[in-house]
Amino acid sequence: MNLFAKWSAIGATAPGVPTNVTLNVSGSSTLSGSWNPPADGGSVITGYTVQLFRNGLLFGTYNVSTNSWSLSGAPKGRYRIQVRATNAIGAGSFSALSSEVRI
Repeated sequence: MNLFAKWSAIGATAPGVPTNVTLNVSGSSTLSGSWNPPADGGSVITGYTVQLFRNGLLFGTYNVSTNSWSLSGAPKGRYRIQVRATNAIGAGSFSALSSEVRI
């Protein structure tokens, strides 16, 4: 962490919880998710962690820098995602799971 990040984080907290987490299917096997960024806790959000669940089990974890994510070539199944934001202080809590989509 650079000195500016440490200075800017004084009094800051981890980010809030992302809201309006949505998951969509396009084509025959592409998943795309998006969400509204949470309150940053007084420190700039540096990224997001997306957890993808397939048929109720954790299928993958992805780190992204923006409030959207996509995956091509997903096998058939039922999918949901949850998302959390990270800033210089640490990671916030995961969102509620998105609505389920099927491929």
